[in-house]
Amino acid sequence: TIASKLYISRSHLVRLFKNVTGESIHKYIVLRRVLKAKELLSKGFTAIEACQAAGFNDYSNFVKAFRKVLKITPSQFVKKDFTGASVNDIIHTVENKETNDKTAIKLPDLIITDFSWYPEYPVEGDEVTFSAAVKNTGTAPTPSGAVIGIGFCVGSSVNWAASTTVSWANYSSNPLCPGESVLLKAEGGRNGSPNWIATPGMHDVTAVVDDLNRIKELNEENNKIIKYLYVSKK
Repeated sequence: TIASKLYISRSHLVRLFKNVTGESIHKYIVLRRVLKAKELLSKGFTAIEACQAAGFNDYSNFVKAFRKVLKITPSQFVKKDFTGASVNDIIHTVENKETNDKTAIKLPDLIITDFSWYPEYPVEGDEVTFSAAVKNTGTAPTPSGAVIGIGFCVGSSVNWAASTTVSWANYSSNPLCPGESVLLKAEGGRNGSPNWIATPGMHDVTAVVDDLNRIKELNEENNKIIKYLYVSKK
């Protein structure tokens, strides 16, 4: 399944998809199938052929979905010289609606604009400290008293679960307003130290803002960035 390939639970995938698109996965799939059927009808397919080719298993459900989205039945679409919006126009309209809906919602949206480490070129055994710049690109400040947390992970950028959080930083001062940024430096870690003891080789380093999901955001999918850190042997 998609959820297993992304290494997240199905419920988490459903929630993230809704946050990003503004629609449930089911509604989004139905919309895409209707638009595919419309395209096939325009190419000369019969209504039944378009129904099956677009992935609908039941013709009556296909007719209902088609009419709900396009305000016309498949048969009417075939019979008349339909001069309405193209498939791309409809998709563009839907995407614009989703964008406008997001803009209307007043929520913060935290991103990491960049992160770094010190020393810049570590060698085996060095104590490495991570820092990151966080910006609020949303439409509202972070809640008063809310903790903006960052986790710094060393490990796999492909399988998030296989990464190890080595250190973290927290910011709980004033709300972070839209357009504002703050620089956070690691202040805690797995072994009681904010520093990671460098091991030789190439490492995936991931910085994740709001890693504990304390803050509701416009977009939960833009919270992390990945860099590659090479540690030389002594």
